[in-house]
Amino acid sequence: MNRKMTISIASVPDREGLVAELWYDEEQWGEIFQEGDELRLALYPSPNHSFWNFDAEDAANTIQKAKDKLLETEPDSRIPGLEADSIIIPAQTL
Repeated sequence: MNRKMTISIASVPDREGLVAELWYDEEQWGEIFQEGDELRLALYPSPNHSFWNFDAEDAANTIQKAKDKLLETEPDSRIPGLEADSIIIPAQTL
């Protein structure tokens, strides 16, 4: 697993529950969030490149680990005061 991939579990103002933010170095490339009974994946454009380019296996593993971590959290639990960068988990350690 690429050490540059990290997952941040966060409470953000534009979502009702917690989200799993997907990071590569210091750039967010996506997030996973719950919408109804489904987990949804939002992909963000690369700010410095025309497209993201990293190992597909690293990306797939990071997405799976982010989903697992998000599902471990109770759907109705909110953490007051949790900011977007409060809990950062290196993807390779999950």
